[in-house]
Amino acid sequence: MSNYFEELTFGSWGNEPITWLVLKKEGNKALIISKLGLDAGPYNETRADLTWEECSLRKWLNNTFFYAGFTMEEKKKVLDTVVNNPDNAEYEVDGGNETTDKIFLLSIDEARELFPDNDSRMTYSTDFAKGHHAYVADNDNAWWCLRSPGYHRDYCAYVSSRGVPSAYGMLVNYPGYTFRPAMWIEL
Repeated sequence: MSNYFEELTFGSWGNEPITWLVLKKEGNKALIISKLGLDAGPYNETRADLTWEECSLRKWLNNTFFYAGFTMEEKKKVLDTVVNNPDNAEYEVDGGNETTDKIFLLSIDEARELFPDNDSRMTYSTDFAKGHHAYVADNDNAWWCLRSPGYHRDYCAYVSSRGVPSAYGMLVNYPGYTFRPAMWIEL
C-alpha cells in the first residue's frame, strides 16, 4: 500500500495519529489522502438524488472531522480548495457544482490518475472505522467512497476492496463505506 507514496503524520482520529500518503506536491503544498480508512458510514444519511455539494458526508468532513481531528496549528496548514466535481463520464451523470472545501474525497478520475495501479488503491480500515461498521472484504481490505456520482445521482462511485474504482457505484445511504479524506496542506 504505502510503498508507492511518501508518508507523513498529521492530526488524529479515534485516538490514533493519522498517517497520510502524499499524492502530489505543487510548490509549498501537497495533496494528501489518509493511508487507512479512518471512519465509516454513508455518503449521505438518506437515499436521495444529490451531488457532493449536498451530501451529508461533505458537511461531516468539513465540520466534525476537521474540528476534532486537528490541532489549531494543524488547522492553519489545511488549505481551502476549490473542488471540481466532474461528471461521471461512463454513465453521463452530472457531477454538480464546484465546491470550496478544506477536506474532500477524491473523484473517480483522481482515484484513477493519482494512484499507479489497483494495488496502490487498496486500503484497510482502522479499528475505529470497523467499530462504526466499515465493510471489510474477505481480503481484509475496505471499500472507500469517492465524491463522484455513480450510474445515477442516488449512487456514489467507490473503490473496491481489490483497489478497482467503480463508476457504477452503490447507494449513497449504504452504511459501510470507509472514508479516506483528502486535502491540500501547506508544507
